Amino acid sequence: MAINQRKRLSSKQIWSIKRNEERDFGDNGYIDCMYCETPIHYIESEIDHIIPVSQGGVNRKKNLVTVCKDCNQSKQNAPLEQFCKIYGMDFTAILDRLELRGKNLT
Repeated sequence: MAINQRKRLSSKQIWSIKRNEERDFGDNGYIDCMYCETPIHYIESEIDHIIPVSQGGVNRKKNLVTVCKDCNQSKQNAPLEQFCKIYGMDFTAILDRLELRGKNLT
């Protein structure tokens, strides 16, 4: 794996990713958090690595999702399944939402 894929995303990269994901936001600038489904505004959204970089995840579109600040801060470096168990979220439903957006866990 290339070293540059393991680096932390810069602010410029985050905004670039958000612009690419902009099509998913409604006309009012809101989208549901991929994990908890809370409506979040484009400006307040955060980018999460589905598979954390610390566990081999990369900075690629298929591994990045738009989430709320609470979920992003709570998940930290946890694998998605562990995060779901800790916070009582439906792992299977999240996987379905990820698949609909062309994301994956592999």
